[in-house]
Amino acid sequence: MSAPVVSVRGLTAAFATERGEASVLEDVTFRIDTGETVAMVGESGSGKSLTSLAIMRLLPPSARIVAGEILFSGAGGEAIDLARASERDLRAIRGAGVGMIFQEPMSALNPAFTIGAQIGETVRLRHKASRAETRERAEALLAKVGIADPARRLGDYPHQLSGGMRQRVLIAMAIAGRPALLIADEPTTALDVSTQAQILRLLRTLQDEAGMGLLFVTHDLALASMIADRVIVMYAGRIVETGAASTLLASAKHPYTRALLECLPARHLPRDRTHWRPLPTISELM
Repeated sequence: MSAPVVSVRGLTAAFATERGEASVLEDVTFRIDTGETVAMVGESGSGKSLTSLAIMRLLPPSARIVAGEILFSGAGGEAIDLARASERDLRAIRGAGVGMIFQEPMSALNPAFTIGAQIGETVRLRHKASRAETRERAEALLAKVGIADPARRLGDYPHQLSGGMRQRVLIAMAIAGRPALLIADEPTTALDVSTQAQILRLLRTLQDEAGMGLLFVTHDLALASMIADRVIVMYAGRIVETGAASTLLASAKHPYTRALLECLPARHLPRDRTHWRPLPTISELM
């Protein structure tokens, strides 16, 4: 078995409310090994994104980690518990140890700065490079993620790029520090099907080259089956089922997982392909 890049054990988190703390993650436990892709699936609000933000220690100010460990080993070094790490240690790990591709490119990218300036800032923080080295590395990163004419694109602003290109810029920023773990939070949600496939292939290629662990957060079981080695199913802040992608999606045990699978449109396409049956909802299936 490969060494774990990160081991999450008993992670519990809560939001502060007027009536006291409300638990939003309960006893979340999983691991991601070197070079492994783990897909975390579930409906909106199930706790997927909160789990990824907790690993990065980027929870909203009203939320806190109540219990549990997030043991990050990186490329095989001594494990550090991110749940209790100092802010100084976290700054060293974010980007260099753990990279994250955020959900909305237009929100994650600053519209007032060029692509080159934003990638360059990440490069300078991680490598203390000179201005010339920074530009050279930024250009190389754009080329690596498949953006044509990268030297010219460094001068573009986010609104001048397509959705797929903006997502590639976020990927370039996420891998600038050569992280051991890459978290991709719904990286294909706003993209068309062909662009989704391109982004998935790019993530797989980058992972194979660098040997990164990959946590792929999605609500789309079809995407999870395409990219993942292992699938984690979340419901109401808890992990309800986990297993190898090939077996879990073929023979789900938990009612919630089976309900998610039953909501896939392909399962309700009639043989003559002329009339669709109404798609069921989760509440109808559970």
